[in-house]
Amino acid sequence: MLRKIILLRHAKSSWKDLNLRDFDRPLSTRGVNDTRLMREYIQGLVKEVDQTYSSSSVRTRQTLEQLIPESYQTVKYLEKLYLANSADILNLMRSIKKDKQAIMIVGHNPGLQNTLETILNQSIEKFPTCATAVITLRRNWYKSALPFGDLLQFVKPRDFK
Repeated sequence: MLRKIILLRHAKSSWKDLNLRDFDRPLSTRGVNDTRLMREYIQGLVKEVDQTYSSSSVRTRQTLEQLIPESYQTVKYLEKLYLANSADILNLMRSIKKDKQAIMIVGHNPGLQNTLETILNQSIEKFPTCATAVITLRRNWYKSALPFGDLLQFVKPRDFK
């Protein structure tokens, strides 16, 4: 049975308050607008997701709150996903129980882009803010040495402008 993974990069964050720690930066106006563009698409995807894992940063929390307010509370927020690299994300995938068919991981670049490139075994030009990659895996993520997959969709906010 094919497994599905959805990688979602947080929406654009604000740099207005330079005194804030990176972890505490909120969404910018553009970020909020991008979530409005992506909301219907993401809500359609989330219907088939067994579990969502997210960085615990302010901007990832706000992205999810804007995109999927009804399931925002069921997300597993993990500090280890804050600025996680691809090895961290792949390790998380390996730890997920095999009964899960579809998961979503919400995080940051360059970790998400590097994870996507590893799974696809190819380079991608850019993983913009609020973009979503939907991948089917040819190998189960559960205890897999290295998952291989195919890109089903790569959707960006500008696709809806």
